[in-house]
Formats: sequence, C-alpha cells, structure tokens
Amino acid sequence: MSRDWIHGEKRITWNWIIRDFSFRIVLYILIPILAMKFLGFTLKDFGLNQPTNLQWLMTIVLAVITFIACLFFRDTSKKPHHRKPIRDFWFSLYLVFINSPTEEFFYRGFLLVFFDRFFGNPLIGVVASSFLFGIQHTLFFGASFRTVLFDTFGGFILAFAYIFLGRCLILVIVIHATSNLALFTVGKYILKKPITGRS
Repeated sequence: MSRDWIHGEKRITWNWIIRDFSFRIVLYILIPILAMKFLGFTLKDFGLNQPTNLQWLMTIVLAVITFIACLFFRDTSKKPHHRKPIRDFWFSLYLVFINSPTEEFFYRGFLLVFFDRFFGNPLIGVVASSFLFGIQHTLFFGASFRTVLFDTFGGFILAFAYIFLGRCLILVIVIHATSNLALFTVGKYILKKPITGRS
C-alpha cells in the first residue's frame, strides 16, 4: 500500500473507516467540546449559523472552482484509478457527512477561532490552522510531502473562504466536501485514466 493517500489510492475498507471515524470523534469533536466547557466557546463562535442566499451563491462558485482545481491535482497521478462504484458511493457519503464536517469543525471552526481569540490576530489563526491541517495528513494518514503541501495550501483556501463567507461553517464544509469528492471518488469517473477493478 502506497504512503501517498491520494496518488497511492489507499484502499478504503470498513475497518479503515471505523478507525478513521473513531479518531475523528476523539480528536475533532471531543477537543472543541472540552473547549466549549472550559474556555467558554459556543457553537456560534465555531461558525454554526444560518447562511444567507448570497453566501450560498458565493459558496457554489467557490465549490466549483475548488472541485476543478482538485481534479487537476488528481489528474497528475500516474497510477491507475481503482473504480468500485458501490464502495465509492458509500465513501462519498462518508466524505460529505463525516470527513468534511469533522475536519472543518476542528480546523476552521475551532482552531482558527482559538488562535484568533488568544492571539488577537486572524492571520495567526489562518496560518496555524492551515499548517496543522496539512501536517495532520502525514502524521495520521501517511500522505507524501507533495500531498501535504497541497493540503496545506487547501487549508489556506478553506480558511480564507471561511472568513470571506462570514465565518459560516456549513459553507466551508460544502467547499471541502466537493474538493474531497474530486480527489477521492467522483473525480475518478470524470478523469480519463486507466481503470482497474481491484478494491
């Protein structure tokens, strides 16, 4: 199994999903909840508010742009795509409803706000949360240096989108989710790459 979680196309299994889900509950959910209890944060501080129609429109535009950008990155892979429609369908749901929301809740909702509040400078929150977002992909998922750079840059895009879109968490979750679909599932069916049926 390749170290590179995008270009090596790590094989997704139910055991992997259970481990990943457990990890996300402990790190990405529990820590912000503890911060709410002991540091006085609220869900509204983390960006859980109602977006406007204009914000939704801007989000759709940004989501399309990031989807295309991630397709280009995905297309640089020289390895064949492992296309398993049933597996890819379920993993797409996981990306949309578990992966993207938990990462955004932690990195943009919690960490960006945490650093912003305690240093009094939004830029520190953007840099710190984006850097940690990139690094976590190699610490926890074994991503290659090239992929970590891409994810760090993606973290900056998501952080600035979060601020630009009025610190509304659900909007940046949508952008993150569409990017993940381009990288891991839907993108494989759009790009014209060699196909293999191995799981």
